Amino acid sequence: IPAFQPSFLELNHILYEMQKNKCFKELKPNRTYELDDFCTDQKKGREEAKEIYDGKVDQITKKLEDLIKEVTESKNIRDEEEFENSKIGQKVKHKAMTVQKEEELTKKNVLKIAKKNISNIGTFIRLIDYMVIETQVKINQDGADLIYSEMLVEDRKVGITSNISYDEEGMAFDPPEGEFVQQFEKILSEIQTTCNDIARVITHPQFNQYIQGLSSTETERKFKDIVEGSENYKLTKSRITQKFIDDFASLRRETVKFEECRIVNKFDSEFSFDEFKRAGHGLKYIQEKLEQLRKWEILINSSIRSQIMKGVVYGNGRKLREKLTNSVKSALNNIRDYLSELTDKKGNETVEKLKFIKKSLGKNMTNLTEYVDFVKLLNEAKAKLEEVIEEKGVIEEMNSILRKSSKSKDINTIATSNINENTLQIKYDRIVSEIDELKIEISSKEALIADGQPEMLLVLDKNIVDVKEKIIELIGKINVGTFIQASSQSAEMCSDLEKLKKRFEESKKRAETYMSSQSVLGQQVTPIEEIEEFEKKWEARYRLWKNRDDFDQDKTIWFEETFRDQDAIEIEKR
Repeated sequence: IPAFQPSFLELNHILYEMQKNKCFKELKPNRTYELDDFCTDQKKGREEAKEIYDGKVDQITKKLEDLIKEVTESKNIRDEEEFENSKIGQKVKHKAMTVQKEEELTKKNVLKIAKKNISNIGTFIRLIDYMVIETQVKINQDGADLIYSEMLVEDRKVGITSNISYDEEGMAFDPPEGEFVQQFEKILSEIQTTCNDIARVITHPQFNQYIQGLSSTETERKFKDIVEGSENYKLTKSRITQKFIDDFASLRRETVKFEECRIVNKFDSEFSFDEFKRAGHGLKYIQEKLEQLRKWEILINSSIRSQIMKGVVYGNGRKLREKLTNSVKSALNNIRDYLSELTDKKGNETVEKLKFIKKSLGKNMTNLTEYVDFVKLLNEAKAKLEEVIEEKGVIEEMNSILRKSSKSKDINTIATSNINENTLQIKYDRIVSEIDELKIEISSKEALIADGQPEMLLVLDKNIVDVKEKIIELIGKINVGTFIQASSQSAEMCSDLEKLKKRFEESKKRAETYMSSQSVLGQQVTPIEEIEEFEKKWEARYRLWKNRDDFDQDKTIWFEETFRDQDAIEIEKR
């Protein structure tokens, strides 16, 4: 219809501008999204698009209102012109009849066209309403197509994050595949809702008089049914779902290598440094643990990728990688600091031993006792020096382990020790130096001992002879005098025997010291048999006097000669 053609072109242009505004916001090339944040952004995008759509529909409504006004006024103008001309024709009849007839025919045709245009306004409104709906349907199809095209983009750097972690059976993704599918189906549904909520042109109040017989089925909101009924839309929607299924399947395949670090993940959840310290592990175990942690550092770097892009899904392994790396490095640093403390403690103990050895070698040797004591100290010093040399090897091994397991410096960890490698090395060097000095000093003392040994052995031999003679003298006092007289008093005899035993004990102690000295000086130890002889005779005589009052003195066993010659054991038997 010629009268509607200009408006139709303008309205068509508005609809074109309307469909240029998408209900789906494309992913920004350098932005990483969380799924919830992405959905929030899409909601804002739909709200912005809704405002534009409402504005475009308002423009369309305004254009239709202007068109209706123009068409209806055209009819009114023709009626007025005819009325005015009829009045003028009564006053001035100067036109030819043929001209007047032509003008009247033209006016009649124009008026007829105007009336026809008015009668077609309702149809035109219905047409535009249909075109608006068609545009909205296309917006939905374009939105679905745009989503799918975004999923097909290759070499994308970032997208919507799904964090990778471990579960009992394999690798887990958060959010999982199902949530992605659900949220994107929701996005598609809400695009439909956005378009469905736009006011219908056909229901505008000012257009009611031009649309006769408008049924309820025409105004019912069946927009979603129209969209969902489209074969193209259903195909695109199913492709989106399948793409997520395929992308997550691909993610699972590409994270198989992550399984190599499952043991590290278990370590992260179970390891306690405090428990490790309390266990008091040996150096070998600590070394093995440090070596294992170093291997795990390499394993993490080679097995766990920071990111894997599939479609719009950004498989984020960075968090898992950082978590395991930080756990391993923290344990590595803590155990290393613990080893530093152990090394420092071991070094301090070794230094104290060296001080003791050095001090013991400063004793004098002016007599036999001091000479023997010094030989003992020297032997102890040599034994302790062997221990120190062995400990030096342990400390060197500790230092070697510490050097090999250099501290990780690329994470923020709280230092558990302020001991550094230089401090430990200085202490180790001091130990080595003092050991060398002690070796020289011990050699010097050994030479000094060797020089004095002949003289000291003579003194020792003389002392042994003296103490042996003293014990023999004491033996001779047991079975003589009052000790063998039946008339002696038991209490007095027991007291005298105890005094004799006390003198013997002093001699015995000296004898044992001399025999020990023989052993210390490397001489053959000759037992002093007189010690046993004294102890046996003294015990027999002492028991006899101790038990005398218990015997019946009327018995013949108490004859003086019997008492003198027999010991207590024989008397008790009789």
